[in-house]
Amino acid sequence: MYQLIIYICEEKYLEDIMTVLTAAGINEAFVIDSLNLTHALAYKVPIFAGLRAEIKQGPKYSKIIFATVNDNSTLKEILSVIKDAPHIDKRMYKIIYFPVKELKLFEKKKTNRKK
Repeated sequence: MYQLIIYICEEKYLEDIMTVLTAAGINEAFVIDSLNLTHALAYKVPIFAGLRAEIKQGPKYSKIIFATVNDNSTLKEILSVIKDAPHIDKRMYKIIYFPVKELKLFEKKKTNRKK
């Protein structure tokens, strides 16, 4: 089992990458909105306001996908399809993956309280 993290710099590639995951059988994943750290510092933390002048026209917002992939062959298929897609700019995403021994979901225990 693998944990797959895909950082997408431009939102226009999100749909294509989600389609690749769905075609590979990945139906449960999380898509998170994120903000570039430099932009966050420059506009949210007053002491770093000087960074505003140095910020180039780079991506401000991005998307991050977290997914669990059950086997190595599915992971290789996903990586290959994304890498070989001619319409997805290779500079606009980063992929990180690592093996996971087991996945445990922790749920809050329900208590039966009498009123």
